[in-house]
Parts: sequence; structure tokens; C-alpha cells
Amino acid sequence: MNLQAEVSLYPLRTEKLGPPIRDFADALGRAGLTVRTGTMSTVVSGDSRAVFAGLGAAFDAVAGREVVLLVKASNACPEGGVRGAETIPEGRAWVMGPYLEGLRSRVGSRCLLVPGVRAILVDERGDVLLQLRTDLGCWGLPSGSVELDETAGQALRREVREETGLEVLEAEPMALYSGPSQRFRYPNGDEIQGFSLAFVVRKWSGTPCADGAEGSQVRFWPINALPEDLVEIHRDTLADYREHRGQFLVADGPRAEGEADAE
Repeated sequence: MNLQAEVSLYPLRTEKLGPPIRDFADALGRAGLTVRTGTMSTVVSGDSRAVFAGLGAAFDAVAGREVVLLVKASNACPEGGVRGAETIPEGRAWVMGPYLEGLRSRVGSRCLLVPGVRAILVDERGDVLLQLRTDLGCWGLPSGSVELDETAGQALRREVREETGLEVLEAEPMALYSGPSQRFRYPNGDEIQGFSLAFVVRKWSGTPCADGAEGSQVRFWPINALPEDLVEIHRDTLADYREHRGQFLVADGPRAEGEADAE
């Protein structure tokens, strides 16, 4: 059985993060796995026994240091997976990056101002890609927070890769969303106010596939026949995309129905 796993290693009690991360990645390569290294995580794939054995060997290679290893594994997204593939998550969870997770450990569920990105991925028919989110049980755009020392473009490519399996080739900034309308509460009680940059992505590569952790399905939807159960703030973003004519939009609040883009 083929398996694909997304792996993140977080060294503790050290300012030098690079050496243990490189040692871990090198050990994965020596295990004969297919390894794709990203900004914030690494994706490995291969036979399931080889993947788990390789992860064990790589962890042993850095076991002399204090580290945290996070692994998301799925057998629904082998290399060359099928468009629209579905995975069954074991539970509904919001997956946080290390920076935001560190803040949460200090402030609990209080509202945080979070910089983020949203991706409007468009296929050759003009349909847009949505994921069925496991935390909310409704459809939304591929999106996420920007990590410390990460640019918006890097965050966009990472989030799209993690949530859909696709690689962003080119992206056009479309709109900036901020203010109280971007306030959002997760099922676990955590609250954020987003400060999010939306991108239109027409050039991408790969086969869409849900990660099984943040999304249970991914599929393209006609822009004029979107699902009813959409994340509300993403509904506004898609409404702006329908009216987009190339001019960058700064959205300071919720849009009234039928409202046109500001000149």
C-alpha cells in the first residue's frame, strides 16, 4: 500500500534549528523515500512499511536532541492520486503552525490578530477549488496563517501544497481583508481576527487531493454554482473574485449584496 506523509520537525531548547532538521531530512532520503521539502514541512511518500520505517530511522537520527515530530499520513493521496479523492479524518481539528501554537499556549483562546493567505485556484474551465473542512464541516478556500520569518507568497505555496497537494506556479494578489468582519471562532473556542491576502492562482501543477487532516475532500466548483455550506468570510472573497477585473481591492468590511468593486 502506498502512503504519503506530511512531516514537521520542531527542535526545542536551541537557537540553531537548521542542523537537526537537515539531519532528519537526510535520514529520510537515505531510507529510499520520495522526499519533497517545503518551507514549513516535508512530504514523504512510498510503500507504507518503508515510510514508517524511514520515519523511525530519521527520528532516531535526531533523538539525541529534544524535538517534537508531527506526522500527518494518508493512503488516499499516493503519487498520481485521483482528482477529487476523499479521505476520512479521525477527528475534526484545527491544525496550527508552530508560531500560532506558541502564542495560544500563552494566551489561551483569546482573540488573536492573525496574518493569513487565501488561494482562489482556478482550472481551465474557470471553476474554483474548494476543500471540505474537517474543523467546520463546510466548504472553504485553501487558506492559513503566515508563519514567523515567512513571506505571504511562501505561506500561499505552503498552504496550497499542504491542503491540496498542488504546487503554485504563479499567483496574482487580488484583495486584502481586515477588520471586525474577519473575526472568526473555531469549534474549540479559539478566536482570531484575520488580516488576509487573497491570491488568484491560475497556473499550478499536480493533482488535487485532500490531506485528510484539515480537509476531507477537494473538488472544483463552478463559480456560479458554489455549495451553500461555505465559510462565510470565504463567500465574500469568492463574490469579490466574480467581480474582479484586475484592480487590487482593500476590503474593510462586509460587502452588501450586489455591491460593485470600489473604483
